[in-house]
Amino acid sequence: MRTLLALLLLAPAARSQTWAATASTAAEAVHQRDDLWTESRAAVTAQGARLAGTAEAGWTERYDQGAAFVGADLYPVLTEGVYANVRSRWAPGSDVTARLDLGAEAFVALGRGWEASAGGRRLAFADRTVWIASAGGARYVGPWYLRAQVSAVPDEETLPVSARLVVRHLDGDGGSLGDHWEVSAERGQEAVVEADGRTAIRDSWRLAGRVQRRLVGAVGGSAGLGYVADEALSRLQVEAGVSLRW
Repeated sequence: MRTLLALLLLAPAARSQTWAATASTAAEAVHQRDDLWTESRAAVTAQGARLAGTAEAGWTERYDQGAAFVGADLYPVLTEGVYANVRSRWAPGSDVTARLDLGAEAFVALGRGWEASAGGRRLAFADRTVWIASAGGARYVGPWYLRAQVSAVPDEETLPVSARLVVRHLDGDGGSLGDHWEVSAERGQEAVVEADGRTAIRDSWRLAGRVQRRLVGAVGGSAGLGYVADEALSRLQVEAGVSLRW
């Protein structure tokens, strides 16, 4: 795992064109409970023409328990019109989140702004492992990016299925580091650790919005707001962050 994280961190540096350091905090207020779920995160991103990557570290707290994590996110261009996303997050000993979260996805340009994708994800919790398969389609229309994705948990008896829709507006160049705003909606099932420490696949829906802007010079900021409807675990989500680009 350490070798993988080192490769994901060092590989983008060879051809990077833009760097950014980010610090952010997210909080979730759980309905009818005193619980406040929080996550603080620091990350470094390198973005080049054919390779982009992020290394992160942070702390998650839920149900009055905390867990440290490290992670990495890599976007290599494999060939013309084809790129991939490989991501990982490791939280050793965590009883409130996945101890290991691994995912990989491939994206293929179909022409005329269309894009197709397929991938998989493995979430290793303290009491079980959850596998997720996904497929999606996206369309670029000028500064707009629209994406729909369907996910399923194939090892469950009832085959839980979820759907997600994202609408993003890119304000100029810069990719994920540039100015943009987005809204998203999700409906289906999510894998979450409950108060008793056991992992469950729960039916839920989520609405969220996020904006990222350059503020002064190389300094930027981001903010997000969302709501998850999940009966006893329904929660309001708030996020804020600051970044420095060079």
